[in-house]
Amino acid sequence: MNLTEQLTAPLEIHKFEDYYSGTTVLKSQYNQIVYLAEGNGIYTKDTLEISLTKGCAFIIGNGNYYKLSLNSDAILYVARISDETKLILKDIISQSKGKVVSPFRAKSLMYPVINCTTSDSHLLNAYFKLLLQLQKNSIQNNRLMYYQLVSIITIIERNIPMVPGIADKGLPVTTLQPILKHIHKNIRTPELLGVTFIAQKFNLSENTLGLWFKNELKTTVKRYITQCKMKAIENTINNEKITLSQIALEFGFSDESHFHRSFKNFFGVSPSIFKKNRIKM
Repeated sequence: MNLTEQLTAPLEIHKFEDYYSGTTVLKSQYNQIVYLAEGNGIYTKDTLEISLTKGCAFIIGNGNYYKLSLNSDAILYVARISDETKLILKDIISQSKGKVVSPFRAKSLMYPVINCTTSDSHLLNAYFKLLLQLQKNSIQNNRLMYYQLVSIITIIERNIPMVPGIADKGLPVTTLQPILKHIHKNIRTPELLGVTFIAQKFNLSENTLGLWFKNELKTTVKRYITQCKMKAIENTINNEKITLSQIALEFGFSDESHFHRSFKNFFGVSPSIFKKNRIKM
């Protein structure tokens, strides 16, 4: 059993206790939610190598190339999601009126691998074990399986750090957290990231919004958005198949020269030099 086998059902749950890929580059044939319950290893996405530790989770998109190397005592849970399941999840999510998120909202550009808290790791263990039990009679339990999967996605999503490079400070849910999540989820859509738009969306004055950021994060709204965008670009630029002009377009820069100026101001070097240095590494 490996992560590249063809799907035999719209939603499949697997537990691997002897998985090892080593240096083999794999191409995912479907979307996968991966959770490391025990052990550690290395996940390579494009040219970016990421250390895996117990309690981490990540999403491998359909068509993505990756490598996965785990130690001998690792326990890995994987949810394989077909296009049919994506449509069903979309229906469940739309009925929730924003209370749950799609797998692609839980897939963070800034954090390719998400480290979950100890308590949430216990929950993920329980949900995956429950899904394996439900899968034994998947025809009768298919709807229940989808709802457990939505719970898993929600748990992963809430563990995405709010501030790049800084552990989650536990900010009040009623104040900054929803705003930070809005920024993360729309980091490639600049028209949704203006200070005026965000303030109106969350029924705040621009002054109040600015004060919250200054008091809680010691930064401005615009500087925080720039920090998030550059963190996402830093992860994206590791992909040798994506050109700098594509990145500029994807992240909503007015033109490539605007992207180059913004990137150099933040990192101190041009994006082309930054990318060459990363490839050499």
